[in-house]
Amino acid sequence: YQFAPYTEITQLMQRVILGRAHADNAILLLNEHQPINQHLQRMRDLNMQRLIIVTSIPTAASQHANPDINSELHATIKQYGFHHQTPIITSPSLRTPPEATLRQLTNAMHTHFMQTTNKDNEPFLMAIEDIFPLIGPTVTGSIEQGSITVGDSIEIVGSHDTQQVHCLAIEKFRHTTNSARTGESVGIVIPSASQLECGQVLAHPNTLSSHSKFIATVYFHHAKKGDTQTQLDHSMPLVFHLRTAAAPGHYTVDGSQPLIGPGRIAQLTIVLTQPAAMSTGLRF
Repeated sequence: YQFAPYTEITQLMQRVILGRAHADNAILLLNEHQPINQHLQRMRDLNMQRLIIVTSIPTAASQHANPDINSELHATIKQYGFHHQTPIITSPSLRTPPEATLRQLTNAMHTHFMQTTNKDNEPFLMAIEDIFPLIGPTVTGSIEQGSITVGDSIEIVGSHDTQQVHCLAIEKFRHTTNSARTGESVGIVIPSASQLECGQVLAHPNTLSSHSKFIATVYFHHAKKGDTQTQLDHSMPLVFHLRTAAAPGHYTVDGSQPLIGPGRIAQLTIVLTQPAAMSTGLRF
C-alpha cells in the first residue's frame, strides 16, 4: 500500500498514469452529492482492479426519494467493469470515521483487495526520469518490473538506436547497494553513453524495442468530466506521454470520420516523430 497526504494525491495519480508508480486497488471516499461516474472512469483509466467505496450515510430525504441507493451504486460500478460485489461502506463522517467503520474497511481490504502481482521475476525494466552527471551518468527512476544487480547487462531503449551497457553501481536513499527490485526508486550508474536522455527505458537485453508507429484504442472524456469540448482533427500536433517520454506525433483514424468528439472510443494509428520504447498493452 502507498499512502499520500491529500496535497500529494494528484501527483501520485499522475505517476500512476505515466507508469512511474503502480497500484492495483483503491479506496474511493464518496460524498452522497458527488457524481460517481467520473470517479469510476478515472479509476478505470488508472487500471485499478478492485475498489472499496466509503460513502456518507444518506439523509432521510434522499433515502425517501431513492430507497435502493446501494443497488444503483452496484449497477453503476458493474457498468465500468468492476467486481459486482464491490464493498460499499456507509459512514456518518468521512473526515473522522468511527471505529466500527474502520473495522469494516479493514475487513473489506483483507477479503476484497487483490494481492499485488509479484513482478520481481519478470525481465528488468525502468523508465528514465532524470539524469545526473556524477562519477558516471546516473539515471534515476522507479523499477517497473524485475530486478537488477551490479554488473548486469542492460539496454537503453527509445529515441535513438538501442545501446547495451553495464550497471556499474546502484544507489538507494544516498547509499550504495548491490541490487534493487520492483517498486524501488533508485539511481543506476552506467558507463558514458551517447544520446542518453529522459524518456528512454533501461531494460533487460532483447526484451524491449522502440517503435515510431503503433495502433491504439483511445477513449476521449466528455467535457463534463473536465476535458475539452473541442473535437480533435488529425492535422493537430499532439504530444503522447509514454511512461516518462513525451513524444510529438500525429494520428489517423481507422474509419471515415476525420474528427473525434468527446465521449467517443476510437482506434487510432499513431506516428511519432521519434521512436519510443513500448510493448503490447502499454497504457498512455
